[in-house]
Amino acid sequence: MAEQAPRLMTVAEFLKWDDGTRTHYELLDGRVYAMAPPSWAHGTIAGTLGALIAAALTPPCRVVHQAAVTIPDDDRTCYEADILVSCTPHASGQQIPQGPILIVEIQSPSTARFDESVKTADYMRVASVQEILLISSERRQATLHRREGDAWRTRTWIATATGELNSISCRIDLADVYAGLEL
Repeated sequence: MAEQAPRLMTVAEFLKWDDGTRTHYELLDGRVYAMAPPSWAHGTIAGTLGALIAAALTPPCRVVHQAAVTIPDDDRTCYEADILVSCTPHASGQQIPQGPILIVEIQSPSTARFDESVKTADYMRVASVQEILLISSERRQATLHRREGDAWRTRTWIATATGELNSISCRIDLADVYAGLEL
């Protein structure tokens, strides 16, 4: 049965909560926010990029779509990453992938600013995360944030550029990611 969301939730309460719909939500500062269904381009990019990444992995590393990501020392925030790679074995019943090394967010015009500022800064706080890839669903462009020691370096790929995801030893060609999409 559907439950009304309490005014403020912890991550544990959020993960148990069910509103009775197929709507996806994120938790930010204890508040629940509904997410709009992804566009056709968003879904296509997610499927293509997920397949390209999965092909580069060997067990126990796995691609997880629409994965929950929690932030250290923040019991009131839980994001849903479009794609996540974890090499930590999954325990039965576990809702949150442990030890994410790569997080991918596919950006729409309505989410780009939030993804680039708030989410990216929060993802950088997760000790295991080595790379964060923000990829546009509106134009052929990707921004990669890579942890290098104690600092983060940013690279931008455009048009048909090829970039390297060091965290998983995978080359990504934007021409492949955007193949068949009219943007």
